Amino acid sequence: MRTGIEVTLAGPAGAVDARQALVRLSELLDLLAALEHASVDVHATRRPPARSKWTFSDLGLGSVRAALAPLEPRPGASFDDLDQVPLRAVEGFARVEDEERLPDGWSVDAARKARTLAAHFGATPETGMRLALLVNGEQRTAVHVTRRAAVNLSRALQVRRESIGSLTGRIDSMSLHAKPYAGLWRVRGGNRVIIELPNGDLVEQARHALGQRVQVHGRISRNEAGQILHLRATTIEVLPDESYAPPLTHLVGADPDITGGMEPVQYLEALRGSA
Repeated sequence: MRTGIEVTLAGPAGAVDARQALVRLSELLDLLAALEHASVDVHATRRPPARSKWTFSDLGLGSVRAALAPLEPRPGASFDDLDQVPLRAVEGFARVEDEERLPDGWSVDAARKARTLAAHFGATPETGMRLALLVNGEQRTAVHVTRRAAVNLSRALQVRRESIGSLTGRIDSMSLHAKPYAGLWRVRGGNRVIIELPNGDLVEQARHALGQRVQVHGRISRNEAGQILHLRATTIEVLPDESYAPPLTHLVGADPDITGGMEPVQYLEALRGSA
């Protein structure tokens, strides 16, 4: 199964300004890249991942209609990964037309790019954009994107509550530009979370923890729906690899005499024999 996405842009009397249409298509490609980045492990890098390439599988005239399909996955991604991106885009826009919350699988970056795209449209389907999910070249489901999506995304991106806490996951990417940050792939919750690194010590901690499982402590910002928008780090603690399990001989309990003087392995075998 191969998926794609069809976009239809309409203007007054069906005509569309060519330059504006190209800008909207570029913004849509930016969104697809952000959705891919939000759902695909980028394999621990200090640089932003290269983009996968998309191609036109169909192109219409008049009211602009264009079908996009994956052409070449970036390093670390596959066509199977890219197959999920059009689905996330169509389902996500369908949700934000009605709800003030981030869709499943959407990062804050993806939501911001989607807001930028939707802000150019009117309030009705006739003045908006139509996105359709293509599966093996055939339409399966579609959504009309209007300015309402931009309004709902703006509200979903507003910080409504802050608290001190921690998140556990693996640091899989970093950006060292003017405002350094790291990407945390969470153990629970599935989405990548942006970790702000407000000072040089935290940048070094994140650099040394790149690719490792960590617990990040700091100030967590959430929206009205309780979804995590970002975390401003205060400390980063590297954790043991979750695949590591200490041997039974390393077991230490609150009662050192619980095994009656037997070795832990012998004690467990005796328990199994009496069961």
